Amino acid sequence: MTLDSRIMVLDPGVSPRECFDKMAELLGAPDTYQFSETPGNPLGDDYERRSQIGAAPMQGLPAWLIVYHWDGEQMPEHRHTKWCHEYLGKDENEEVKFSDKLECDEEDTPKKFRTPRGYVEISIDTAYGYQAENRAGCGDLHAWLIQEFGAWLDSKGIRWQWYDESGDGWQAPGTPVQKLGDPEAGRPGSDKFPAKRDERMLWFENAVKPAILSQLPPGAEVQW
Repeated sequence: MTLDSRIMVLDPGVSPRECFDKMAELLGAPDTYQFSETPGNPLGDDYERRSQIGAAPMQGLPAWLIVYHWDGEQMPEHRHTKWCHEYLGKDENEEVKFSDKLECDEEDTPKKFRTPRGYVEISIDTAYGYQAENRAGCGDLHAWLIQEFGAWLDSKGIRWQWYDESGDGWQAPGTPVQKLGDPEAGRPGSDKFPAKRDERMLWFENAVKPAILSQLPPGAEVQW
């Protein structure tokens, strides 16, 4: 499982490739960093219409990077909504049941979960099991990446927002990244210990790992 944090560039003035290169630089990508550019499908649905610049996975960096964009245009109005599910209660095994996806309108979707209409969306994806030598977790790393990338946008006078996947949704402009983690501890190579253990890491260790291991045969080897 992974932590997928996002940054939405709200104003024009910076290209998708510039965004990709800046975040790759923050991740410590070498000159041999491999990536590909994929055009969107003009006849597809909301997500298929997005073009993207995506890094090849498994390159030894602390986050997988993908940049989405709409070829210089602002995100389409109809993607400003959110897919919803209707709660159907629990089945005989006490499992929560939901309906198939329903498309919500603006009034049905809490404001914090409405994707802000921007020009470029940056996705950074890190395994919950990530831990640096100073015991910084994925939340700390993402806090630093968002802080530094945001400062770069600020220097250009460009507005932006970031997304907290833990349930708080899109954060209002100016929301401190310390809500996500300790950015100084999250800086790659930092020797500062986190102000507190990353809550996502604790959740992974105390809930996710045991649940996964309980489903595996005895003696099975797992690489986290």
